[in-house]
Amino acid sequence: MAQSANFFHHFLELPTELRLTIWNLNLYQPRIVPIHIDAPSPSETEGLSFPSLSVLPQCVSPCPAPANLHVCREARREALKHHRLSFGMYQEPGRVFFNPDSDILYFGYREGFGASESQFRTAMSLCSPADLAQVRRLAINEAVFRVGCKYVHSLAADVLALVRLRMPALEELVFVPATAAGTDDTAYSSYDADLVLAHIGTTNETIEMTRQVKMALDDFCTKYPDWKKPNYRVMAIVKASKQKKRQ
Repeated sequence: MAQSANFFHHFLELPTELRLTIWNLNLYQPRIVPIHIDAPSPSETEGLSFPSLSVLPQCVSPCPAPANLHVCREARREALKHHRLSFGMYQEPGRVFFNPDSDILYFGYREGFGASESQFRTAMSLCSPADLAQVRRLAINEAVFRVGCKYVHSLAADVLALVRLRMPALEELVFVPATAAGTDDTAYSSYDADLVLAHIGTTNETIEMTRQVKMALDDFCTKYPDWKKPNYRVMAIVKASKQKKRQ
């Protein structure tokens, strides 16, 4: 009895409209989609005067593809109406499934001096302009506009300049304190290790970061009064499993 209560064996007998409604209910769950540039190692390009497209840097993500893409042909067809492979570079097709209506594009912490900022600039400069122009929700780790442990106002202004230029449809901007992300920044050790936004308690760090963000945005809006400032907030990024335990 318990097993029969957990399974519905007549799904295919439901009217098509109802099945499609059920598939679509699972499509608009907001996902945090971290992206980074996957560059080939020197050994892969050694001796090549003109590297092929297969060894050029490309934008990738550890985020799993939407589950609906793996269920059946009907579910996949519906999912592809909303999620498409995005953020291709060098006119190559994208490799990251992204739904601009619900997903949050995330530039996280990368190891190495200036690596976080470099990854952000490269992606914003080389990813498909059409794909970037559709992004509505963006999260940026504090490491993108810091040098070592020091916040740099000019870097924050440069970040906002690229956002204004490349993402005209942006509606929401989330700033993630470096210490609030921790190892969850790019942690996808299993298929269901989804990342979620989490509110941060009031600390000296978050108060200072909020002040710096507001100052940078105010200065930028003064310089570019035509820019429609997106809603912004300071939040952490954690695994969904940790968020549930806190609740």
